Amino acid sequence: MPLPYFPHRWWPPLLTALRAALSVLIDERCPMCGRSEFKGEICPSCWFNIPYTHLRGASGNVLERLFWSEPMVQRVSAYAWYKPEYAISKVVHEFKYYGRKDLAQLMGEAMGRELLDSDFFEGVDVLVPVPLSAQRLRKRGYNQSEHLAKGVAQATGLPLLTTAIARVVDNPSQTTLDPSQRRDNVRDIFAVVDADALAGRHIVVIDDVITVGATLLSLLQTLRPVPHLRVSLLALCAAGRYHVGRLSPDDLHLSDATADAQDHVVRKYHKP
Repeated sequence: MPLPYFPHRWWPPLLTALRAALSVLIDERCPMCGRSEFKGEICPSCWFNIPYTHLRGASGNVLERLFWSEPMVQRVSAYAWYKPEYAISKVVHEFKYYGRKDLAQLMGEAMGRELLDSDFFEGVDVLVPVPLSAQRLRKRGYNQSEHLAKGVAQATGLPLLTTAIARVVDNPSQTTLDPSQRRDNVRDIFAVVDADALAGRHIVVIDDVITVGATLLSLLQTLRPVPHLRVSLLALCAAGRYHVGRLSPDDLHLSDATADAQDHVVRKYHKP
């Protein structure tokens, strides 16, 4: 008897649903260290060992300088430094490629809560996740940046806006490209769909990883014609420039925050 045929577009949501069902039945492990007693949640030890940037949206920080060519940019921040060998990369891979939307929302909530006692969200009207192309969305089944943004919204109470900007070009992955190739790869890939929803507002654009800033700069260039728009940028991770196809914080002259870890300070994170 032949196996039933499922169109390709059905596989990502089907696999996501199956994974969610299985997670109820099996003892899932911490996605960072593999310890089994945390049922898919990040364990307290791994929360402590995340290489936090400690940027907290400070004015003029090293990430903000990447975007000083765009006058509309107000603030820029990222939650953690990224290297492939850091355990945080496992979390990014889980929610980006393996259906762990719950992890994206958890990390988004942590991102938002870290900034609550700063002025990063002061005057902000709405959160805008970086959109995926229609082709990538069908293939993956979800937009990981949107689920990060949902977590930030849960922490801050700010609304989401997902219909004002579209990604109109399904550009190839940036992973193995050098900085100049990245800029070419993301040129003119976005379009403003609803300028009225953005005009005169202060938005926070949510992304998963900032590297050389090419994708976000392309988005900002697309947003230039929108009148009186102010934009802040918030990412889960900040990586460095390329080094033989790999990322290193040193390459953007970003300090390795793990070198400053204080063993006597334990970071606590509580879900509401």
